[in-house]
Amino acid sequence: MSQRRLAKIVLAGILGFLLIDHTLAASENANVPWQTNYLVAHQQRLHHRLPMLIFVTTDDCHFCHKMLATTLSDPQIAQRICTRFVPTKIDAKVQAKLTQQFDVRVFPTTFIVSPNNRILDRIEGYLSVEEFRQRIAPTTVATKINRIPQE
Repeated sequence: MSQRRLAKIVLAGILGFLLIDHTLAASENANVPWQTNYLVAHQQRLHHRLPMLIFVTTDDCHFCHKMLATTLSDPQIAQRICTRFVPTKIDAKVQAKLTQQFDVRVFPTTFIVSPNNRILDRIEGYLSVEEFRQRIAPTTVATKINRIPQE
C-alpha cells in the first residue's frame, strides 16, 4: 500500500472519530439554541415578552447531562422551549453569583421566569419527558403568569 493511500485512510479515520465525538457532544444540545449569557437572555426576554426557561447545570452532574440528552432534546419539548421561552443554560460554576442569587442547591434546577421577572416555577432535579411536558404545558405556564400581579 502506498504512503499516500495509507495517509488518506488514517486521515479518514481521524475525521470519522472527530465527527463521532462531535456528534455525541452535540446531542445534549441538539435541538435547543441555549443562550449561555444571562444578560443577553434577559434582554431577549424583555424584547420578545417571553418567559425564560433557565436550566442550571454543572459539568460533572450526571442527571444534568441525562436531562439535556433525553428530556430537553425530545423534539416536542425542544420545539416548545424554542417557541415559548427564551432558553437559557447557566453553568453553576462559571456563574456562581447568579446561582447563589437563585438559591440553587440541587442540580439540575430549572426555572421558568416570567417576562416581568417573577419565578413562576422551580423544578429541582431530573424530570422525564412526560413530567417536564406537563410542567411547561401552555395552560400551566399561562395560569401561573395570570396569577402574578401586573406591574
